[in-house]
Amino acid sequence: MKIEDLKADVESLPPISDDYGFMKDPKNWCLVRCTDVMPIRDENGNYIMQSQLQGTGFTKGRQTLSMTLNHVVNPVPGDFASWNGTSYVVVMPYEDTVKNNGDPISLGVAESVFIPDPDKGLLLPESVCIVQPASENDSELYTIGEHVATYKTNNFTDDEINGILQLLDPYKLEEYNRLLRGDLSDGEIAREILASPRVKRGYENATDKKKFLSGLMYEDRMTILTCFLRNFVVSKVMANKGFKTVNGYDMSSNDEVANYAMQHNISTAGHVFSIADILEECGNDSIKILDDLESFGSDVKKIYQYITTTKIDSWGVRLDQLQVFAQSIESGRLVNFYEMYENALIKIPYKFPYKSIYEYSPRLSEVVRRFCRQLSHRYLKWVYKLTQDRCYDLLQNKFRKRSQYMARQKYDMYEM
Repeated sequence: MKIEDLKADVESLPPISDDYGFMKDPKNWCLVRCTDVMPIRDENGNYIMQSQLQGTGFTKGRQTLSMTLNHVVNPVPGDFASWNGTSYVVVMPYEDTVKNNGDPISLGVAESVFIPDPDKGLLLPESVCIVQPASENDSELYTIGEHVATYKTNNFTDDEINGILQLLDPYKLEEYNRLLRGDLSDGEIAREILASPRVKRGYENATDKKKFLSGLMYEDRMTILTCFLRNFVVSKVMANKGFKTVNGYDMSSNDEVANYAMQHNISTAGHVFSIADILEECGNDSIKILDDLESFGSDVKKIYQYITTTKIDSWGVRLDQLQVFAQSIESGRLVNFYEMYENALIKIPYKFPYKSIYEYSPRLSEVVRRFCRQLSHRYLKWVYKLTQDRCYDLLQNKFRKRSQYMARQKYDMYEM
């Protein structure tokens, strides 16, 4: 394929319209998910996607899958998050996906959120097309099939590079040229090139830091080229399936989708600040607490100080959880993690009326239950180790004395 063919195909794409009336009808919606994880085949040969939580055996990670409608996800302003470097893009009709999996828990152009079946994952429809990197020896810029499309990620010729540069928008072209010239300030290098802790450690340990930075800037330039190709292929796949592309930055495209969501009792909050997000934060807190407690070994003093003096986070969840841990140790009962998360939904304010986890989503409830079983298993192992080291009784006595002391303080205040 010649670069002229790419130019012609780019020009043949239907223009992005500012008339979003077509978004009234779900038949016109196309789900797009950028990911670094290739969908896997189940025992019947169907493609499925799993959440991070499923992939770790329900030990950690996000329990949801987020997607966009009719466009590739845009980077979050302020460089908070970007999916430009992800390798795979899953493109599938909304209605076919819902037919296989039920409604999403949240619906919007910028973010639509599904909870995969905890046993099977999210079942992708037969109409899915997976956009993925071409093999290393493939000389084609891109290929588009019914279910698989590919794009080139390396070994670009000079003609291909120059041709793609002519198709970039002015902002991306300037970004590419600045990386080529290497005229970034120290602040920009720290913020844009060395943002990843892993990359930063590599830079700090590099013998030739200038050469190391030059290599990183080359990689970033290649990412700009491959991201353009990837996004073009996604638009081409959608066009071939009869879907229009929307401007993800223009939120007026979301109005019709939001109306549909309200009529079908689907949230429009996305993942962040949703009930699923709150539960995820609770889970992260539980994992952090257990990680810390395990790191103290059998040091009763450190464990006691940690549980009784750790500062709370902005939500106040961690304080609640530490209180539950303290009560559990004092009473000798297990931590009821699921009940703890139900209580978190009551205490944390959000704009939706309170519902239990099960009322919000039976599937989410089952996912949380499996996660809580893993947490309970970790907690039991921790208690067992302390018991074997003959430290648990000492820790329990410290918490019982603390409760007695606090009770006396409360009684004395009441008497006064």
